[in-house]
Amino acid sequence: MAQAAWLEGADPGNAPDDALGDARLEHVERLAQAYLDIQYQALMAGERELRAGQLDVVHPTRVATRRYRSVLREIRGLLDPSSATVLDEGLRWYARLLGDVRDVQVLQDTLEDELDTLPDETVTRAARAQADAYLARRLEAASGRLREGLDKRRYVKLSDLAGQWHSGMPFLGDLHPSSPEALTFLHRAERRFQRRLDAAVAAGRPDLLMHEARKSGKRARYVAEMASPALGERADETIRRMTAFQNELGTRQDRAVARDALAELAAEPAAHRDGTAVVFDALRDRLSR
Repeated sequence: MAQAAWLEGADPGNAPDDALGDARLEHVERLAQAYLDIQYQALMAGERELRAGQLDVVHPTRVATRRYRSVLREIRGLLDPSSATVLDEGLRWYARLLGDVRDVQVLQDTLEDELDTLPDETVTRAARAQADAYLARRLEAASGRLREGLDKRRYVKLSDLAGQWHSGMPFLGDLHPSSPEALTFLHRAERRFQRRLDAAVAAGRPDLLMHEARKSGKRARYVAEMASPALGERADETIRRMTAFQNELGTRQDRAVARDALAELAAEPAAHRDGTAVVFDALRDRLSR
């Protein structure tokens, strides 16, 4: 139940010992330290695999940056502001490098699924070849920026600071009975999500506002994961609800990104030369329904 909510795909046995029932975890400081320790371990494991050229770890590594940033920003008032700002900015930069690669990976899956529905004809084979070349170019460019980023001094500083936080987060004061409860932070994250969702619905559910609501839902989910050892089923219910919402809107976002890519493919000179523009336009129209 609560134990399983720590990290998708992670072994609960790797969680810190005091993350599985210590009464001190009623303090949000303890919850945050335990949860972010797991994200730190995921980040370091991801770095090792990425340096070895394993791009399949891009997604879990990116999720670890999101989990870390979400909790860091939610409890920012308890932390040394200077250190928190530097770490947040570093994680945001790294997440963008990872996200550029992940976006191409997701786009590749979406386009392959759409192209697989078409009959095996000369023009569709040409369209597939053009799409493959387009995706290969984008993936090489994004993965190249990620490789370069891992060798930059900025990444070294990020890794060093995250390591310091792993040894002990820079809280402004010692634990005391009046420390904010985890439920306080969960309520705040849930209210933020609801406000953004309401605004998106009131505006007619435009893609941009729905995407913002989805991001707020993710943040609420990650705060619930952090709080799960203390709040149990109350937090787990939020995790389930936000996960379902993210999955629904994730498909919508993937289709929006695919439509933009199909427009770019249709505009390429090869699309007019080989007659594939009509294929890409048809797929784009279908994704708009």
